[in-house]
Amino acid sequence: MFRILFVILAAAVITFSTIFLGTYLQKKVEAAEAALNTAEPSQEQITSRPVRPDSAASSREVSAAGLKLRNYHTEDAVVAAVNALAEHYDTLIVHLGNADGNLLYTSPALCSRLRIAAPENDPELALIRSALTAAKSKNLHLCAVMDTSFGLLERGTDEQIDGILFAELASFGVDEILLTNTVLDPENIPEDDLADYLAGCMTVADGSCEIGILLDDEVFLNFNNAHAIQTVASAADFIGIDMTSYETISADALYKQMRDTITSLYGSFSIYNMRVVLSTSDNDLLAAQAQAVRDSDLPRLCFMDNVLPDQLNYTTRVLPADEPEEAPAEETAAAVPPESNPYAVGIADEEPEPEPPEPGSAEEAPAEEIPSDDSSVGDSWYYDEDGNRIRPWY
Repeated sequence: MFRILFVILAAAVITFSTIFLGTYLQKKVEAAEAALNTAEPSQEQITSRPVRPDSAASSREVSAAGLKLRNYHTEDAVVAAVNALAEHYDTLIVHLGNADGNLLYTSPALCSRLRIAAPENDPELALIRSALTAAKSKNLHLCAVMDTSFGLLERGTDEQIDGILFAELASFGVDEILLTNTVLDPENIPEDDLADYLAGCMTVADGSCEIGILLDDEVFLNFNNAHAIQTVASAADFIGIDMTSYETISADALYKQMRDTITSLYGSFSIYNMRVVLSTSDNDLLAAQAQAVRDSDLPRLCFMDNVLPDQLNYTTRVLPADEPEEAPAEETAAAVPPESNPYAVGIADEEPEPEPPEPGSAEEAPAEEIPSDDSSVGDSWYYDEDGNRIRPWY
């Protein structure tokens, strides 16, 4: 009886110990996975998807050109420019700031929020609304470009001001907002504050439009920024990469440089569906950059200026080092007659035989009797070193 109780007690102890140990190990594994998921990545590109799911703005293919409204003074001129761009692009990028980055018009929504009387007649606002209406009539997607208030106003106030503006622009027909000058130092990105700012703007705008952020290519080329980029991308609806060139180099060199940069950032392009944004002032260089983007099969290309396709002519295509060059066609060399030795045997076969002289003419010489081949070589004939029969001189 005692032995039976002992066996039952031992089995119970072993069973409960096993359950306890399994539960303990499971908690350890979960803690390790949580630490792994929250740890900062090593100095390499992020290879996992950001937390925020893809929005329509990030997954859509984009072919865009820009319109700087500060350069137009009449509604007819701006409408004509919109109609010309609509023939070649599906998206219009409208710049709403002046050369200093300040807003072109006085916002009625902000005036109402601050209890300030809005001007009854604002020609800049009328011009903007004419451009937006013309774009919508051409079925263009509208993306407004603005400098951010982030870093200029107190945290909390910046997202309130910008969120009100975004909602107002959405009521005018704008589909997207692209924020510029958010990161001034590529070596020091305030990722958490920037993500909070974007989330705050979306809350104030109440989802009326999609919000993206433009980052310089230097940010992406620095692998130390991998975690910061992931944090910002998780808070934005889409990401743009500014690959504008300010170098004085040839178009071929810039083409190859662009291809190399795109190749090095292949992981980032795959993860974040970045839009390539270009505002290079030299059209020859801009054409080389645009061709490099197309040859890299990137379907999201945005020109920040009013550029028509016939202004972009890049014909010389320089392949990157990893692509084989096509072998040049062999040139057909002119036939050169081979040098011949007049003393070589068989030379008569290569030269045309002279026509035989007419019988009885002065050119006809009496044929010299030559013994047949079966005659022996003796005192009368002998063979020279070329195999010719020759009569002795004596």
